[in-house]
Amino acid sequence: MSDVIMFEELIKSSPFAVIELFELHLDPVIHGSNTIFRFYSGVVVQTSTAEIIYQGNTYVAIPIEAQGFEYTAGQSGFPRPTLRVGNLFSVVSALMLNVNETTFGNDLTGAKVVRIKTLSRFLDAVNFTGGTNPYGTPSGEQMPQEVYFVNRKIVENRDVVEFELAAKLDLETSRLQSGNVLPTFASGFTAAPSVATQAQIILMKTIILLEPLPRLTSPIQAAMKNLLTVNL
Repeated sequence: MSDVIMFEELIKSSPFAVIELFELHLDPVIHGSNTIFRFYSGVVVQTSTAEIIYQGNTYVAIPIEAQGFEYTAGQSGFPRPTLRVGNLFSVVSALMLNVNETTFGNDLTGAKVVRIKTLSRFLDAVNFTGGTNPYGTPSGEQMPQEVYFVNRKIVENRDVVEFELAAKLDLETSRLQSGNVLPTFASGFTAAPSVATQAQIILMKTIILLEPLPRLTSPIQAAMKNLLTVNL
């Protein structure tokens, strides 16, 4: 059975089949881009174009395995889901290398992951044969979106990249407990230290070793103290 027939049969025989979509939102401050990547598990559902159109947005097929979103009995705290993404042609590795140019060693940490679950009957008409949704005009209805953030990279190899996700509140709590606090500058702007910033920190540490602090002006001392509190 071809991919086209498989997708058409899924929609025809099961208009209430659950379709799982994902979005990865980059942060321009720490990732250098505000790009949104939209994808779905092409292993589960395949279309003639390897794409699903939902609410006018295109979701491309990528092998994905997502688990751990559900709350369990007696669980304390938020779930820590994992997202395993196929790394064919090193596409995910290349994306991480790109964002690491903005924030050294970031590996997509802090990127927002949105999990969308809807029914096949609510997909855009363009997904159906003849461009007509046999179940009427799609309303774009969906279950409540689940929003998480990339907490850390677990595994990276030529086949797959696996990430641990965390709720925003859980992510902030984890950073505070680990002491991984981002530097805050005079303007109130908070960001992860870039390569240039790290070089400045090393330079400042060298200056402190060579120059007694009492001989430095108070504003410079304050600036140095701020930089030296960064946990690299």
